[in-house]
Amino acid sequence: MSTLSSPHQLWRKLQADAGLELRRKKGAPGRDADVEDALRLALAVPPKAASLDAWLAADAVSPFPFVTIEQLLVAVLTSQRGYASMMRDILDMLVTADAQHAHNSISVQFRFDQVSDPIRYTLAAFREAVERIENVLASRFELPVARRLWDLRRELGEIAPDNPKDFPPDFPLVLDPPQTGHPRIDAAIGALTELAAEFRSWCSTFGETRQKAIAAVGRQYSNLQDPAQSAIQDRVNASSDFWDVTVLDAVQQIARRIEDGSLAADNATRRLEPLLASIERRQHWVTRTFSELLDVLNLPTWRHRHELYSVWVGSVLLRTAKTEADDIRFHPVGGILSFAFGGSRLATYDRDGEQFDVWAELRSALVGSSSKRKKGIQPDFRVLQAGIISSPNVATRLVLECKHYLNPHVSNFAQAAADYSRSCPAASVLVVNHGPADNDALLASVDLALRGRIKFIGDATADNERRSASIYSAIQQTLFPVRPALAVDGALADGPAGASSPNVVAGAAGTIQLRWDDRLADIDLALEVLGRDGSVTQRIDYRSRGDLISPPFARLETDVREGPGEERIEISAWNFDHYALIATNYSKTGELGPGHVDCEVRIGSTSTVLSCPKLGHATEWRIATIEVQDGIAHLFPMH
Repeated sequence: MSTLSSPHQLWRKLQADAGLELRRKKGAPGRDADVEDALRLALAVPPKAASLDAWLAADAVSPFPFVTIEQLLVAVLTSQRGYASMMRDILDMLVTADAQHAHNSISVQFRFDQVSDPIRYTLAAFREAVERIENVLASRFELPVARRLWDLRRELGEIAPDNPKDFPPDFPLVLDPPQTGHPRIDAAIGALTELAAEFRSWCSTFGETRQKAIAAVGRQYSNLQDPAQSAIQDRVNASSDFWDVTVLDAVQQIARRIEDGSLAADNATRRLEPLLASIERRQHWVTRTFSELLDVLNLPTWRHRHELYSVWVGSVLLRTAKTEADDIRFHPVGGILSFAFGGSRLATYDRDGEQFDVWAELRSALVGSSSKRKKGIQPDFRVLQAGIISSPNVATRLVLECKHYLNPHVSNFAQAAADYSRSCPAASVLVVNHGPADNDALLASVDLALRGRIKFIGDATADNERRSASIYSAIQQTLFPVRPALAVDGALADGPAGASSPNVVAGAAGTIQLRWDDRLADIDLALEVLGRDGSVTQRIDYRSRGDLISPPFARLETDVREGPGEERIEISAWNFDHYALIATNYSKTGELGPGHVDCEVRIGSTSTVLSCPKLGHATEWRIATIEVQDGIAHLFPMH
């Protein structure tokens, strides 16, 4: 592929090679208009700009361009994270289904209205596709690791052994490289100069001086057991040894020696080119990543991502049933779990001695008249109580309808909800939209007698579901209401010695909220999942914020770095036996103690406020442990 010289060229080539449909005839938005919309938002394109293409064309000829090739490419990658999250959720559901068929691995089939031939994947192929998507979309240009930087410096030291005389404490601007008149060595010198400039630019994002940058990285990436954090520390530490200064000085020496004849350009080239070839430069990263991105955008699942949205919503339904039901069994036919237009039974689950079936696209009779439907109803998903043989409508307990609209069509949404609610008299009706949907405004368009069983959820995307679990919660409240709380007298038999009587709630979620005053600055809240031996198996904190719809079923909502402040961890399910709550005075400003910091713990409907004891100069408050037994959560404050 030819070198991409501008963001405008990259965007034009992406449209052509990926076959993006941005506009239809007469200017209507095309299937892929969402890509352009996301990029306009990410790049802060003025609303008055006719198109992203026109704006990039004008920016390319500006004396001070606003956007770089890398920034545009990263914006495209970022815009597809929702697609990657959706694919990961579907994969997790398939893995769960496959676990019941260990000796005969299942496949999955998607048959959409607009697709004559179904899309079919084996589980292994679907997993490979998801992992490839995630790897590409997470790709960012990175400087070489510290070891590679020092390998390069040692090689330069053999060619240019003199040491520099000036060692600046900050990261000054790098001047243009010298020219020798030898194209190959000039290219190598240019690459070395560019690398040193990027190293300084990267370091300066942490602090204006070397000392400040190293200190900031030490605070932000303090876990040396994490290879990624350790690599960042090692790289920034090279600035304390003035790696960039010695490289730039070596470049000047090489140019002088070639000019005075003490170093042959061909010899220097032979020594530098192999080492530089092993270091990926920014332009190489752009070229490689663009090619990998095209592979993703040509996947059948990306081409039909709008249709696949309903499959993702179905995966949330199945995941909720897997988490909340007493048991669940999937129903692949001939080894294929099929999401097919025309009706397919996906799974059966048990709850409190009763059995329920989850169906995709099951058709049944329409009750009453409708301006949208003439003969029957066919929602995307529904849950039926097994054993009721009078009709599918009477047996239906939940109708789940999926919409993929940029803006909700009031009559369309309201009519669908009313038709389903009227036809299925014992069912709750949940309509979810990829775009916004105002529940109150839409309900106002539905007959008053039906409103109590209908709910609309807007902005229901995979990323938003990770933050809010709105679909999960709505399904849980409808199909899996919280069982009555069970009171327990005293502490657990195997609870911590001396622990006070715990607060007890069965089958409910929780919230941990840490609050501190302005005498403290950066206080961090953490939730640790503990193994039976007391070891930490998972930790939810500012570095790994968690997830509400899959393990650990807990998420840190905000990372606040100054006081007065609050941090909150939401827990959607008690999925483990032992938890620990910890507050850390990260900035070491002020002292942890009574009156300055407290923690409110809500388990179900019970809320307890724990005040921090006087800890002196200690930087950690071990707040409490939570023990879960038979689905019952018990809070034990630490003393």
